[in-house]
Amino acid sequence: MTSDDERLLELEIDTIFGLVRPRPAGWPRLATSDVAAVFGWSPNARVLALSAAAAAVVDVALIGSFSPDSEPAVVTQVKNQLLNSAAFPSALTVDGGPCYVFPATADAPQSSLPIVVSDDAGVVAAQRFVRPDNWEVGEWRQLISGELGSWAMAVDGLEPVSICHTPTATPASAEAGVWTRMDHRGAGLAAAVAVAWWKLERLRREVVFYSTSRDNVASQSVAAKLGLQPLGWLWTVR
Repeated sequence: MTSDDERLLELEIDTIFGLVRPRPAGWPRLATSDVAAVFGWSPNARVLALSAAAAAVVDVALIGSFSPDSEPAVVTQVKNQLLNSAAFPSALTVDGGPCYVFPATADAPQSSLPIVVSDDAGVVAAQRFVRPDNWEVGEWRQLISGELGSWAMAVDGLEPVSICHTPTATPASAEAGVWTRMDHRGAGLAAAVAVAWWKLERLRREVVFYSTSRDNVASQSVAAKLGLQPLGWLWTVR
């Protein structure tokens, strides 16, 4: 029987990376070849998703203890088995970090700047905004039009300085993507735009996720400030 945590871990992996449907026998299969493996861990569940190429060479058991301070044994086994295969490069990158689920309710933190969201009025207003340098022209047009999904922005004049958007989603779930300009960090804007974005996404999705890297202390602080429910950790091998 699949546990709730296992279902959520698999759903978040599907949200971020995409999974092949119908699911093949055994481990879930990644729909992308850009990532060789994703290992999801929670206190009550383990999920290993493999690319088609990795599934042909990997044979591990999802057992062993886990500490956020170290690479899980199963991830090390997967990496080593892939490195011993001629189909994979001589160097593979392993990254990991905590993942969370937005609760049923979330309080909107006080914001020192106006928050604009991707409703009809917001989409019109965004046409006048100054595009941040980290967004390509075409991608920015897709974002502000709503083509890439819901968004919320803290705006200083006509300059968006903190944005929460929908980088990846499935019909049932969405993943939060948060950015704040360097000179506006530490002011609570990331939490404010995340809640404003979530209020839009909760109307469309069953589950809304938030994940970050183990070294991104600021992002983890946003999760704590919002009272997000810890789900577990995701590790990628690529």
